[in-house]
Amino acid sequence: MNGCSFALEATDGDARRARATFSRGVVELPAFMPVGTYATVKAMTPEDLDDLGTGIIVANTFHLMLRPGAETVEALGGLHRFMHWERPILTDSGGFQVFSLGARLATVHNLHFYQRLMADIRAAIAGGRFDAWRRAFRERRAVGD
Repeated sequence: MNGCSFALEATDGDARRARATFSRGVVELPAFMPVGTYATVKAMTPEDLDDLGTGIIVANTFHLMLRPGAETVEALGGLHRFMHWERPILTDSGGFQVFSLGARLATVHNLHFYQRLMADIRAAIAGGRFDAWRRAFRERRAVGD
């Protein structure tokens, strides 16, 4: 990531105000960051997000690796072009969620989601699309992060 900087603007007790500057824009912090796990913020267009003044959105590299795949996102011009979003995107590998849920997966709904997710992970491993956690960093680079 070229041209990235972080500046602490003000503090008040434990509260902080900062500015993060990226090659694709400036984000005033703290900021609300809509989540576009699979490269889309549900029920909103990029234009809607722009109209609301959204400065940054979150995408999940692990989910994108599973579906549609980093190769597809890369072939379509990278994550920004794929999402039709020119401002900064914060990507999350998704690994923390997979391995941190543990005993908290107590409800039937959560267990169903976890089983689906684990099936996706097993399929990715079996298909050779998930060889190590370091792959997540290569995936992030491929999708234009």
